[in-house]
Amino acid sequence: PHDAGRPNGDAIIELDPKTGETAVVWTTWDTFAYEEDSGMELDFGWAGANALDFDEDENAYYVSARALSSITKIDRDTGVADWVFGAEGDFQMRGLGGFPEGQHQFEALNHSLLVFDNGQASLMSSRVVEYALDEQRMETTEVWAWEANPEIYVYSLGDVKRLANGNTLV
Repeated sequence: PHDAGRPNGDAIIELDPKTGETAVVWTTWDTFAYEEDSGMELDFGWAGANALDFDEDENAYYVSARALSSITKIDRDTGVADWVFGAEGDFQMRGLGGFPEGQHQFEALNHSLLVFDNGQASLMSSRVVEYALDEQRMETTEVWAWEANPEIYVYSLGDVKRLANGNTLV
């Protein structure tokens, strides 16, 4: 539970398997400011981190925060957020489409994000979306999307994975 009105934050913590020592790489407090009137559930952590990915080539973590409808790329060495992807983030949306809302699992691909977008409860429809990322211009474009027919709404959880043969597992 939160203490003294300060909600729980989420963190990336690395564990050394040999020594058992832990090191905090990043916390939601490092990148985001809590807004008291946001209506977020304090007992579960106001950001709602729900998925984590690591890219060894980039030496970067990617973390999804469901309640903030964002995915953050974090430099592992410095613990600093390189960028935040989402409606309130660093990228400008180009073309048609929109940022995910209440997303769960995602996959960081080569210059794109594949996201399970839970969507808004009022629309009762979840989808999978792939966004091309231009990190130089800080622009994104929705390049592919899939929705079940008939529509399905997934309130919690949801997963997506790009398979080696190019198919997408939802």
